[in-house]
Amino acid sequence: MLCVFILVAFLVMKVDRLTITTIDEPKLSLSIDENREKIVTELHAPPLLNATDTQYSDIPIDIEEGVGSKNCRYYFAYSFYLIGQGSVESINYSMAMSLLDISNNVEEAVKVMIIKDGEKSIYSKTSKPIYYGSDRSSDPDSVIGKTTPYWDDEHILLTWNKIAPGEYVKYTIVIWIDGWESDDSMKAGTFSANLKFSTKSDK
Repeated sequence: MLCVFILVAFLVMKVDRLTITTIDEPKLSLSIDENREKIVTELHAPPLLNATDTQYSDIPIDIEEGVGSKNCRYYFAYSFYLIGQGSVESINYSMAMSLLDISNNVEEAVKVMIIKDGEKSIYSKTSKPIYYGSDRSSDPDSVIGKTTPYWDDEHILLTWNKIAPGEYVKYTIVIWIDGWESDDSMKAGTFSANLKFSTKSDK
């Protein structure tokens, strides 16, 4: 089992560390080494402090470049490699992100973007328009798509993928509170989630 623990608090609150661990899962490993020579069983992302709301168009287009933490005041971002181990055959693995502690209804405005080898997927509690630009009222064409709604009341997402021995996948996790969706009642709100990779069928 490979677990990624994310505790995020926005709107002038702290963002706790992102912890990625492998537990009794010899078929998967982790690395934040660009050459993937340093294989580890646990990674820790530094906390983000005094986070404020932002919008999708403010996320750098090159956010996936590099590895490790890319945090700034406006978003939480972390990149790492998932590496297939063994020598026999490809394996199926699941990626499940579950909701943990939430306060002040901040989940109504939080966006979670998962970038898998350049392929972006953006999630929110319910399907919402994705705006690109600073003035959506005067530019309806700024809607460039829609978010994917949470999998269920307890999980943001649940997907299955395949990886071969020696193959690697680069993941980048970006979490922000969307300024189009936030309001003053969400100040000091917290958002916490757990991301788990596993070769088993359970979440």
